Amino acid sequence: MAVFGMGAFWDDRDDMVERFLREGCACIGWSRADAPTLYEILARVHIGSIVYLKSFNPQSGLRIKAVGIVTAKGVPTSLNEESLRVAWIWTGEDIVGAITDKYPVRTLTIYEEPNPDIQARVVGLLLSVVGQARV
Repeated sequence: MAVFGMGAFWDDRDDMVERFLREGCACIGWSRADAPTLYEILARVHIGSIVYLKSFNPQSGLRIKAVGIVTAKGVPTSLNEESLRVAWIWTGEDIVGAITDKYPVRTLTIYEEPNPDIQARVVGLLLSVVGQARV
């Protein structure tokens, strides 16, 4: 199992978070022809992987907007022919802030989260909801 961060801000103007949540999906905002490397990363996402929607800029740092579990991949949606189907479990805004781990990945559209502290934080958000469901 892996944790993947995904951006949801398209064309410098469209925040897709609400649409991803409503449609139970996540996807890349470019075609495979325009962004083949991002699709190579997407191929490493498996059913059961944890995905978090994020925003990041070096000044304000990382913000986590939603956390979910991938339930299917390669699913056509109104947004992209190769979407992930995601069961979104936690939504909100968790402000992580500045990160000084020197991994230059967080401005990418999709990446496997390399930082164990961020991985633990994402899993903690997920478990905060799952734990409440058991009570």
